[in-house]
Amino acid sequence: MTDRRPLFDDRRFPDLIEQARAELRRRLTDAGADRPISSEEDAVLVSAALLVDHLHNRLGELSGRLRQPLLELIGLRQRGQRAAEAHVHLTFDTPLTAPLDVPAGTEVGGDAGTPLFTTLRDLRVVPNRVIHVLEDDPAGLLIGLAEPGDGTIVELFGVTGSVRGEFWDGRQWQACRRQSVPDDGLLLETQAGHVRHPFGGVEAAWLRLPGGRVSGAVRAQTAAAVVVAVHARRIAEEPLGISDGTAGQRFRLLERPAVVPGQVPVVETSHGDGWQSWRPVESFAESSPDDHHVRYDVAAGEIAFPPAVVGPEGSRRVVGPVPAAGALVRVRRYWTGGGAAGNVAAWELCRLGMHLPGVRVANPQAARGGSDAETEADLWQRAPGLLKAVDRAVTPADHEKLAKQADSSLARVRCVADEQSGVVQLLLLATPSQKRQDRPSPSDLQPSMATFEAVGTYLDERRLLTTRLHLMPPQYQGIEVDVEIAAVAGADPVDLLARIEHALYAFLHPITGGEDGKGWPFGEAVHESSVKKLVFSLPGVQDCVHLAISPVDPVTGACGPTQTVIPLTSTGLPLSVGHRVRIV
Repeated sequence: MTDRRPLFDDRRFPDLIEQARAELRRRLTDAGADRPISSEEDAVLVSAALLVDHLHNRLGELSGRLRQPLLELIGLRQRGQRAAEAHVHLTFDTPLTAPLDVPAGTEVGGDAGTPLFTTLRDLRVVPNRVIHVLEDDPAGLLIGLAEPGDGTIVELFGVTGSVRGEFWDGRQWQACRRQSVPDDGLLLETQAGHVRHPFGGVEAAWLRLPGGRVSGAVRAQTAAAVVVAVHARRIAEEPLGISDGTAGQRFRLLERPAVVPGQVPVVETSHGDGWQSWRPVESFAESSPDDHHVRYDVAAGEIAFPPAVVGPEGSRRVVGPVPAAGALVRVRRYWTGGGAAGNVAAWELCRLGMHLPGVRVANPQAARGGSDAETEADLWQRAPGLLKAVDRAVTPADHEKLAKQADSSLARVRCVADEQSGVVQLLLLATPSQKRQDRPSPSDLQPSMATFEAVGTYLDERRLLTTRLHLMPPQYQGIEVDVEIAAVAGADPVDLLARIEHALYAFLHPITGGEDGKGWPFGEAVHESSVKKLVFSLPGVQDCVHLAISPVDPVTGACGPTQTVIPLTSTGLPLSVGHRVRIV
């Protein structure tokens, strides 16, 4: 066998054959066939391992021309260059007495050779003052400001004893960045969201100092403003060309784009007397024929419209709408720049691109987050580590593990592939409340919409482009057990009835049921014999005079005829809906 170590899998032939044998042994055990692997079966495993080993080697030999399609197929793309972000402080030589406006797009730089940064949003700095103080609030000292300190640093005087500061955002108290200053004062930095709100009959922009005390005349002033700037420049508008009306059109941007968190470009095409907007997406896997989507490839600097897919009989199906022939194509508000050079050290940004007398500029912390664009060779070398780190949803186990990473509150996750439709079904079970853990209903096990959205978004970024994913709850089959038992002499009938009922609910539980107590296996039928075995194993039971199991609709409560075996679908789990236990 060749000794080449393929890029996508470093397993050698001995590793592959041993893994195949272990998987067959596991399946034989699950099927109840406790026997060794036959020579015929082992020959098939060896042949399969040889084919996989050969495939690994051929993957490692792929030419550069084929690497990019393969990387796209498994959902891996080159990372575009990212723009570093810096928190720039504007301080004042004299106390601020009038509003100060710094528009979005203002440049911030330093000495020669220092990269230029650009502010992300409009900043209006206003002088502030205290209009009310509440000292009797049990949660701490409340200070009402005349104006919200949105994105500013407020200096407070006449207070002491506080270890932290908080601001009210309209729903809850948020922590301020805090720094002590001379004279027992405080510097409190509030982030975006500080609002005016009525407390104690007074409407103000409130700060709270847990443990704070008044030590003199309480007053405040605006000491500084904080504005976020990125190592990039925004292109307001750029024409890309004219559509020819075909699917899969690509338009290259004039400038090399950069990733700026929270900033998404706007792609538009002329439509009648106006413009039609197209939303940038990572891929067209989830796009419908009515979705106006484009793919924004930062690394390549391209805008791509939906392609056409060739069907099994040679027909062509367009994934989504395409702009009509002759339509103008333009992009607005995209960013260019970025790179690792933007990770400047603290205090290097000291100049503002507009003249503001008495205003000084500085970045007390180093800029962070800048990175250069990844090359195709870099991605090819990085791909094995990404796949081994299970950051891609390839196998059913990958989907299950990543779903739990997306929302750790899920009680169980099961991945089931529908062989007919090719859809991957991901079954999610929520953890019921403490009061409903022993006897949950379907609604108690139903994940919230927020959970479905969080898992869906997380897996969309990590699944294969060819995978169609459907998130859903399991199908619950209600079970009712009717049992009569004879008790051993001296057994407490009340206690025995309670223990039998508890054991039945625990055994048929979707999360903690089954013979191992780890949850009933998905799709495994409920056998009358298994339930009878459980009842016989309980202390105090001498004989099982009668036992029958019946399917019940868990929603309507409609009960079906008794059965010796109640089958479940591959996405099904049993759920107790009530049991009848009697001692004769």
